Formats: sequence, structure tokens, C-alpha cells
Amino acid sequence: MDAVERRQQILELLCQRRKDTMQNLAAELGVSERTIRRDVEILTRSYPLETVCGRYGGGVRLAADLRGEDLEVMEQILLKFAS
Repeated sequence: MDAVERRQQILELLCQRRKDTMQNLAAELGVSERTIRRDVEILTRSYPLETVCGRYGGGVRLAADLRGEDLEVMEQILLKFAS
């Protein structure tokens, strides 16, 4: 799985779960937490995601109060993966 596919998978998982830990995503995708952090950092530039500090490496979640263009983008993502 290349970086683009992995980032796509992260988005799919977050659309299903709404939030997850960096540690869990790393284990599930078979990469290091550092790789997941880099991927999430890149994804936050284009998608409404929030990182959360935590005791075991923190996590990532869909932004809580989406509005305007951010809401439209996330609705399109959810529709794409729901079908």
C-alpha cells in the first residue's frame, strides 16, 4: 500500500468510526505511528480533521462542528464511502 492508498484508507476508517487513536491506525495499517502522524498532518490540510493530544500518542477525529464548505466536503466523502 502506497502513501495515497494509506491516506485514503485513513479517511475511510474515520468516516466509519468518526475518531481513532494514532496507535490503533498504525497497528491496523501496518506502519509506524510517525507515518500515521505525517499522513494525518497532510490530510488536515485538505479535510476537516482534528488531532487530539493523548496519553498514548493521541488521536484524530472528524471536526466537531462543520460548516459551509467543510460540511459539504465531509458529506461528499461520507456519501462516497457509504455506497
